[in-house]
Amino acid sequence: QQSTEKNKPQQERLFQSMSQATGTELQVTEAVPSASPQSAHVATDSKGMIAPDLNDDPAREFPILFQPHIEMDPADLHAMAKKNARENFTIRLQRCMFVIFLPTIFLFVLGNLKDRPLSKVVGSSLLIMYVIYFSTIFRLFCSGARNGGGLYRIYSASATPLNWAKMSVSSHQLLYKNQAIQSISEFSAIDGAVPNIMLATLSSFTWCTLVMHLAAYSAWTCNFRYDASDYCQLVGVAGLVLIGMFELDPFNEWMKRFHYTGAAMGTCTIIGYFIQQVSIGTKIWLPVLISVIALSAFIAWQVFNKMTDNFEEQHKNIALADVEQIQGELSRFTIKNVLSEAIFLFCGAMCTCLWIIEYDQNCSVGCRGPQTETCDNCVAAWNEYCVGDNPFWG
Repeated sequence: QQSTEKNKPQQERLFQSMSQATGTELQVTEAVPSASPQSAHVATDSKGMIAPDLNDDPAREFPILFQPHIEMDPADLHAMAKKNARENFTIRLQRCMFVIFLPTIFLFVLGNLKDRPLSKVVGSSLLIMYVIYFSTIFRLFCSGARNGGGLYRIYSASATPLNWAKMSVSSHQLLYKNQAIQSISEFSAIDGAVPNIMLATLSSFTWCTLVMHLAAYSAWTCNFRYDASDYCQLVGVAGLVLIGMFELDPFNEWMKRFHYTGAAMGTCTIIGYFIQQVSIGTKIWLPVLISVIALSAFIAWQVFNKMTDNFEEQHKNIALADVEQIQGELSRFTIKNVLSEAIFLFCGAMCTCLWIIEYDQNCSVGCRGPQTETCDNCVAAWNEYCVGDNPFWG
């Protein structure tokens, strides 16, 4: 009893935060002693009802709580946890193959190639990983469009359990069936979903790969020097990391600012690739084409976001019973938002991959460095040592 009284202010603050998140007035009330020995306090609404029951009210406004297992007994909940554990293992196994095994395969391929084109192998592996990621997002959206439902916003809320470590955990999912998804990072940030942390992991992996790529060339290339193209790629990939880390959170202004800052920084990958191709002088048309596509996609994304905001403002007070009438149009806004941003992001990521692929050659800007006689002699001697009688390289 003393422990319960001590934790009562914490419970009141927890219920207050849940009330603000769900739009429902919750309060801490004393439970009937004979009703349940599990807790001395329960979360109720102003009518004295348990909060999850409000999801069945047809006049209720959004958001609503997603709690499909609220009526299960402990044995069924334990069986559900074991089932989720198996699914979580499968998802993590896919991530391991995505992050570990694919680069390892390319590493062995690199070791068995005679000329060992490091930049081509690294750039190609990154490009394939981005193709896999965006293909996964496309497949998930197609499945949502086929099932006849709506692609609406789902917000993952968190809370800190009482008498536990000072760390917040996922507490519940809030369904906003009257709001569209406005960003691919927002879709990827839903707790428990397959794309969760995939974008953040891939962008961080790209950053580490780029840094190590430049470090390798700076250590082993005699004519290497950092130039404007290198700096553009560093800034651009750092922007991709910001996009992956800071989703377009509709309830956090700073998250939105960092997300749009990352989008602006991400355009530097296209600029860096353009500088490189101008220096090489063989495929100038390719970065121009990618720039036009990326700029068009970015403008379309901003226009669709504004249109989505206007649509949501018109239906912000729609009741649960009427929400099915707008699901078709809501899904179309979601697809337009995510597709336009996905094209913009893929163009930026592809420019980094193509930039790395083209890096291992001599040029004034955007490559390993200008061609000099001294460096040519060093490279010739190194190749003769490595490819000749060296037992390690064969």
